Amino acid sequence: KTGMLWSRKERAKMLSDIFKQVQKGAPWKWAATIPFDGQPCIPSWQEPLDQIDYKICMSRYGQLCMEEEFKNCERSWYIPHGVDCNTFKPIMAPNYCKEACPSAFIVGCVARNQHRKNIPQLIKGFKEFIDRNDLKPDEVKLILHMDWNDAMGWKFPEFAERYGVKDYLMPPLMGVLDAGESLSEEEMIHLYNCMDVFVLPTAGEGFGIPTIEAMACGVPVAVTNYTTAWEIIKEDDPETADIPLYPLGGKPGDSEGMNGRDHLKEEDICEAGILLPYKDMWWDTPKRAAPQRAICSSVAIADALDYYYHNPKKRLAAGKAARKKALKEYDWEHVGKRWIEMAKVWEAECA
Repeated sequence: KTGMLWSRKERAKMLSDIFKQVQKGAPWKWAATIPFDGQPCIPSWQEPLDQIDYKICMSRYGQLCMEEEFKNCERSWYIPHGVDCNTFKPIMAPNYCKEACPSAFIVGCVARNQHRKNIPQLIKGFKEFIDRNDLKPDEVKLILHMDWNDAMGWKFPEFAERYGVKDYLMPPLMGVLDAGESLSEEEMIHLYNCMDVFVLPTAGEGFGIPTIEAMACGVPVAVTNYTTAWEIIKEDDPETADIPLYPLGGKPGDSEGMNGRDHLKEEDICEAGILLPYKDMWWDTPKRAAPQRAICSSVAIADALDYYYHNPKKRLAAGKAARKKALKEYDWEHVGKRWIEMAKVWEAECA
């Protein structure tokens, strides 16, 4: 269906047809990239996982979850998503956002407007940051680059009105486009480059492509410390690091792991960005995936914005470290080599 989106029902039928072909002994191998964006994992995934010959995980977090919670998943590959760091990079050219507010501190977020991204928590934290510093609309701006009319999301003008930040919102870049249109790659690079900090109060991510795009552009990031954020932001090598499945020290619901921490601690501040603590969890709806989701602290969001606002040198240093991390772990040249290595294995096994 060229130019059209698959409906949920159509996607389910397509996957069912694939399973049937595999079960009939098709003369080809099936490789699939599998996302994990929360825990506990969904038991019904065991059957399709059994049918997949080559299981590829886009995050080390996901790989550990899969190998821990499902049978017959000891053999898998870790191949992360990537970004073209020759294209997504720091630039000095003027852009739309900085032309509109040349001296403003700009907070940005690129995501889909849906419940899992938890954007109202960002608005709430942004409001607290404004009040702490008594900032005027020409001194700080918030960019929410997403469809403000998404059926799965929130109506941001109403939220902005409620929290008194309507004048602080940049125009909805996606909202001013015609249906089916999007910003060009060049425009996206300009968008990231106008940000002083990228913030995503997500409740859980299978990976986080906008995060590494922002990092490649030299923008420090602040993301909820749940699922994949730790490995993306930490300076450790994801392949050798001890990836935490429960970042606060315990499983969701454990008193020692879920102690309602609001404020940032020194341990949350990394070279390339900030890992935002979560203070509680909620269950996703059973009709979707049903893992637990993290509720990021809005106070911690305000703390992170405070930190970068009052420490411009540290903000610049974090941006350089973010770019370095993106180049080392997620540049297409690096990720492409992983695919080539795996392809050689598959080719030898299928010969």
